[in-house]
Order: sequence, then C-alpha cells, then structure tokens
Amino acid sequence: MGASGQREGGTKEQPEPERRAVRLESVDLLRGLVMVVMTLDHTRAFFSQAWAIQPTDLTQTTPALFLTRWVTHFCAPVFVFLAGVGAYLGRSRAPTVLQHARKLLLRGLWLVIVGLVVTGHLVYATFSLRIYWLDVIWASGWSMVVLSGLVYLRVRYIVAIGLVVVAGHNALDTVTPESLGALSGLWRVLHVPGEVHPFEGLTVSVHYPLIPWIGVMALGYGFGALLQYAPAVRRRWCVRLGVGAVALFVLLRTANVYGDLTPWSTQRNGVFTLLSWLNCTKYPPSLCFLLMTLGPAVALFPLWERGLGRVNGLLLTLGRVPLFYFIVHVAFLFAVCMAHGWAVYGPSFLDVTAPNPPGYGYGLPVVYLLWLAVVAALYPVARWYAGVKRTSRSPWMSYL
Repeated sequence: MGASGQREGGTKEQPEPERRAVRLESVDLLRGLVMVVMTLDHTRAFFSQAWAIQPTDLTQTTPALFLTRWVTHFCAPVFVFLAGVGAYLGRSRAPTVLQHARKLLLRGLWLVIVGLVVTGHLVYATFSLRIYWLDVIWASGWSMVVLSGLVYLRVRYIVAIGLVVVAGHNALDTVTPESLGALSGLWRVLHVPGEVHPFEGLTVSVHYPLIPWIGVMALGYGFGALLQYAPAVRRRWCVRLGVGAVALFVLLRTANVYGDLTPWSTQRNGVFTLLSWLNCTKYPPSLCFLLMTLGPAVALFPLWERGLGRVNGLLLTLGRVPLFYFIVHVAFLFAVCMAHGWAVYGPSFLDVTAPNPPGYGYGLPVVYLLWLAVVAALYPVARWYAGVKRTSRSPWMSYL
C-alpha cells in the first residue's frame, strides 16, 4: 500500500512519485463523510432510548439498531488512516525530514492532550478530574508520535511495519494483563481495553489501545504515497487493494480461525447470524474489523475522487476542519442533551454521574432526524472556521 521513497542524502533506487503541495479534495471528502457518520453515532449515544444496552449485543439489539451502530464502525479506522495519509501529503511543506518529524511529533502530542482533556470527557459526559477516557483522538495522537519516528525510514518499510502490526496483533490476544503483573496497566494501554488505576483515586479508562492504531496510521502514510501517482494508476491500485482486503476479510471471518477475538456463531435466524458474522471486535480493532472497514473505503476511493454530488460542499468543509468539528459537534450534542433533559426531567438530570431516568430517549427515526439537524446546524460554524483557517497565516491554525 505504498511507494518507495528516497534515501537521505543518496540517490533514488526507484522513481518516487512527484510531491504535490496541493490538497487532495478526495481525502477531505472522505474525511468529511466520516465526520457526518460519526455525528450519527454520537447522536444515538446521547438521545437513543436504547442507551442502556450495547447496540451490538445480539441478545438485546434489533437489526436496525445494530446496523446504525455498525455503519459508524467505519469512522475510527478511516479517521486514523486518513491522518496517516495527511501526514504523508504534508511532507511537501517540510523542507527536511527533521522538520517533518518535528511537526508530526508536536501535532501528535497536541492530539494526546486534546483527547485527555477535552474530547474524552465530552464524549463520555464525565468531567471528573479523577477519570480520563483514552479515546480515538488520544490514540491518533500517540500513533502520530510514533509515526514521527518512522518517517526517517523509506515508505516501503513504514508500510511493512503497518502490515505486520495490523495483520499480526491478534496473535497477542492470548496475552492477558493479569499475566504481566506490574506491567498489566501498560498492556491495557497497548492492547487490551479496560480500566487502569495508576494512582489511588485516579481511573484511566482505555477504549482505544494503541498497537493496532499505530499500524493503521502507518498504512495510511503509505497510502498517501500511492495517491501521488497518476489518477488512472492510483485508481486501479485502490480497487485492487480495497477489493483484496474485503475478500481477505470474507475468507478470514468465514473460516473463524484467526483475525478476530470473538468468533461468529449461528443465531436464532439467518438475519442475526449475518449480524454475528459482521460483529467484529473494535476494541482493540481486530484484523477482520480493519479489513471490513478500510477495504471498502480504499476500494471506493475512485468514487471519492469523482465527488458525491450536492453534498460535496458540506463534506469538503467538514473534512478540512475535522478536529474543530469533532470538538464542536460533541460539545453541541452534550449541551442540547443537558438542556433537553433539564426541561423534561428537571435539574436532577444535570447530574452526569446518575443514570438516565426511566423512559429517556427516542426511537431511531427521531435519532436520525436529530442527526441531520445537528449536521445542518453546525455546517455554517464549520464553514466559518474553514474560511478563517484558509486565510490565516498563523501556523497554530493547523492544529485545530
């Protein structure tokens, strides 16, 4: 999934695609689509009447609720993958590898801070200083920190590392935190989700263990190199790679031997058996999960290059300010949720540590309408900020 690079201070072994300073609209378009679908997931989490159950729990869910959650599974892997793509495309704005690595390091550390201090608390609606949620922004940040070291390697080696990590990390599924003694907390941060208590009274809830996400960002970096080739060449390779990933997913998932911590099983009817087959492990993202989500995104890349018609402007705008939109849309959903709950259930609803009152929430039709309303309401805000970012000369604007 990549192209060869140039040795530092040496000659080229193979031709490297020409670096371009222009921004690829297809990348922004796909990233904007991710932002829109991500908004659906968070709207469901804040307003669904099924808030007390896991949408992918086949003993409680419905097909509609399951698929509403399942379609949003594409967001995190594509988001991290595109962060890797953006990291490669940003090489053209860095005169040296050192400057490129430095920028990735600073941006990665910034994302770690934002994930710890802002987005994690907003997404999980908990603002206690005694608990921290390690979310997708946090994982993206540390993955970018690791990538800042990898960029000294040729692209082919970065891709190879990404492939080994993504394809091989499920071999570590049998290693449990309990078996590692004092290193159990570190292993949770790296590969097994759960709670870590580094100090008395402090809880760190790991939702996005790092190892597989580092691999995803490395593959995205290699994919960025592929996007530098001529349109016909890159489209052909996108289809080959994407369809190949989907075919490998079907093979591995059907075989039920390797690639996912939770095997599928025959359910009470054919529909739920299919849902079991689709219900791959996200925390951490298994090989099957990543093939299932990244494969279609890559295969359909020629579609993103052609555009999606009337929604192009919306998606391009959101895709150019993803972190800004991420923070604003979660904050907006939280504020609306609190205001609605206070109006309907009284001041007691403002206690975010208490469970939702009986009868809280709405069915999926209302959730979908609320989702569209949130996107429509925040589009002008995102468009305004995109304009500010485009005209600003401050280098700090690139961090939000």
